[in-house]
Amino acid sequence: MWGISTNILKAGIYLFGSVIFLLCIDWLPQMASTSANIYPEYAHLKYPVLLGMYVTTIPFYFALYQALAFIKTIETKKAAVTVKSLSIIKACAITIIILYSIGFAFLTSQHAMHPGIALLGLLIMLITFAVARISAMLQKQYSI
Repeated sequence: MWGISTNILKAGIYLFGSVIFLLCIDWLPQMASTSANIYPEYAHLKYPVLLGMYVTTIPFYFALYQALAFIKTIETKKAAVTVKSLSIIKACAITIIILYSIGFAFLTSQHAMHPGIALLGLLIMLITFAVARISAMLQKQYSI
């Protein structure tokens, strides 16, 4: 029973990581170039925004790695390692929220905060907050 469930979770993590990787490699630079061409007054923000987006993928992929480690420890029933993985996932989620908040402040100071960008950023921050909160609750449960 657990083998099938954990395999589905692992496949979901690999799929999610692959989709984000492909978006970062193909879609994100293309969208940045298109936006710079459409809005030349914001073209100077192309590379800082790309850099900010790529920096946020570092804790994202580290959290995905820890999620895979978490699943592996669940399969082998090692609770001590599970608590450590959950703690790292929570820290990565908080780091992503902080990085997005810095990005919001930067774009607002440059008068470049488009409502679509703001909504997408808030959605990412909300999902990341949910991940941090769930990790904290599971960490508390496993540490008992």
